Amino acid sequence: MNAILSNVKEMNYAINYHPNAGPYFGSDLIIHSSDSPYGDFNVSWCRQKYYEKKIRDTEAKFTVEDYEVFQIL
Repeated sequence: MNAILSNVKEMNYAINYHPNAGPYFGSDLIIHSSDSPYGDFNVSWCRQKYYEKKIRDTEAKFTVEDYEVFQIL
């Protein structure tokens, strides 16, 4: 799978973390756990809004096994 590099359009929505759910990137990528922040991220979804590029072609929910976040300076 190829990486997607997308700049944020509105800095206030760049990245956030909900202590009971998980990280989210605007409304564009929400990595959510229905159980706890330490459980499986089994209810994740994407919808392009605050970033320049779409991450997925569908808004259907999906499961995330693992993720990494990088800051590019």
